[in-house]
Amino acid sequence: MAHSDKEPRPYEVLPGPETAVWRYLSLVKLLALFRANALFFCRADLLADTFEGTFTEGSLREHAKEWGTEYPDDLVRMAKWVPCRSFVNCWHASDGESAALWRIYAASEGAVAIRSTIGALQKVFPETLESQENLIVSQDIRCVQYIDYRTAHPCLNDLAGPLCYKRRAFTFEEEVRLIRQELPTGPSKDRPSGKAILMGPPPKETGREISADLDTLIGAIYLAPSSPAWMLPVVRETMKRFGLGGKDCRQSSLDELPEIGRLGA
Repeated sequence: MAHSDKEPRPYEVLPGPETAVWRYLSLVKLLALFRANALFFCRADLLADTFEGTFTEGSLREHAKEWGTEYPDDLVRMAKWVPCRSFVNCWHASDGESAALWRIYAASEGAVAIRSTIGALQKVFPETLESQENLIVSQDIRCVQYIDYRTAHPCLNDLAGPLCYKRRAFTFEEEVRLIRQELPTGPSKDRPSGKAILMGPPPKETGREISADLDTLIGAIYLAPSSPAWMLPVVRETMKRFGLGGKDCRQSSLDELPEIGRLGA
């Protein structure tokens, strides 16, 4: 039986608009964000984890079971090709900071975290599906699902489906993912009077810079634990120069000291 359009899949069910989300990045990338007034979306086929954007034999079986048809070879080829035309920007959903993500991103001096909300992401990057000249452009916000690829299988009934799954080892990321897909179109043998998706080589670029209303997007900026003393005034001054001086900028809460310390401290 076909999946009902009215029944959202788990990765389409977002937490409430007030839910806090975080993006951890280097100070250099923060400055690039300010300068470009845009977020960088990485090409999905270039992500570090080789499972990103993939599917399984079980995915094909699930498709056949749900729709009552086999998944033709040309569509299998398209599902393999789609990640190179997909671009992602990743956020961490959590009420507070993540010590695990700080350890990953603060390995070198000068890491920060942008705090935003689901609602702000929805305003700045609204979900869209439109035709732009010879491209079909879609934009979605999805919750990543963490699975065992041996027993659970990415959904193939949605071109963005395989991009909404990761291995369980990454569960700590609690990822909310912005996904933008740009699929080339043109005339085809089967549809001479219309347009069809045309597969081809990956784009030369490693990603896309997508314009963003930073005043809406940024709720606050946190500096990594144990950041040097000079960093806070420098980041605050930089924010002022880019018209973001009214935004909160603070040291990580992980640097706070307990009210009653340890013995001998």
